[in-house]
Amino acid sequence: MRVGIDASNLRAGGGITHLVEMLGACHPAAAGISHIVVWGGADTLARLPSPPWLTLRHEPDLDRSLPYRLAWQRFALHRRALGQCDLLFTPGGSYSGPFRPFVTMSRNLLPFQVAERRRYGASWMNVKLRLLRRGQAATFRRADGVIFLNAYAKDVVLADVGAVRGRVAVIPHGVDDRFRASRRPARALEACSGEAPFRVLYVSNVEPYKHHWHVVDAVARLRSAGLPIVLDLIGNATSQAGARLTTALARFDPGATFVTCRGAVPHEDLPAHYARADLFVFASSCENMP
Repeated sequence: MRVGIDASNLRAGGGITHLVEMLGACHPAAAGISHIVVWGGADTLARLPSPPWLTLRHEPDLDRSLPYRLAWQRFALHRRALGQCDLLFTPGGSYSGPFRPFVTMSRNLLPFQVAERRRYGASWMNVKLRLLRRGQAATFRRADGVIFLNAYAKDVVLADVGAVRGRVAVIPHGVDDRFRASRRPARALEACSGEAPFRVLYVSNVEPYKHHWHVVDAVARLRSAGLPIVLDLIGNATSQAGARLTTALARFDPGATFVTCRGAVPHEDLPAHYARADLFVFASSCENMP
């Protein structure tokens, strides 16, 4: 069997990381797959491995803006796939072309949770999430297979989407071995000090549903109670949520004494930050795989 992968809307973040890690870890022959071909933009393809069983196809339209990428996926992808693959995998969650069979993947719960969408108010992002919901719901209904990351996400999405015609599978993401470390005993707070503080780590882009400002507030309260605790934030900030985080930092840590905002950090550098932390925080109110 030959598999084609549509990477037309995988340009940054977790989608790219998933594709890179999946291709780096898979053994196609063991699954009866003779060859894999990936269609994508130049930046996306430059990050992918190049084993002999993988062909990378650069499509210039996928280096352009969203309307060009959508048009390519809708009208050109099936012509590329015919004769080159027996199954099309569209991990981005949206596909409206005629190629069959195709399998897709659900990785974003935000479009399917109304209360979380409302956090964006009257904004383009709110409109985008509504359009994503319609596009992904239609894709899931007509796909030959839909992959969910866990049973919770499957139940939430299918309650909204309704019946789907294809098979449904739950396949969680894996963990790269570089993130594994030997177990070390937890540090007692009594063993921490201003010179060796208790380190809290929050790795996530700053979005309205991620609640970074509440985490900053909480750490400030713990410090006011005398606990030697500091906070590391890793991730880019959107304009709306970034402004709210900036306000919280100005209120609770105006001297930048206990919060460090590191912005985006390369994926390969994240294990070192995890290894230094004493506590991980996940403060989002919407997650596909929390």
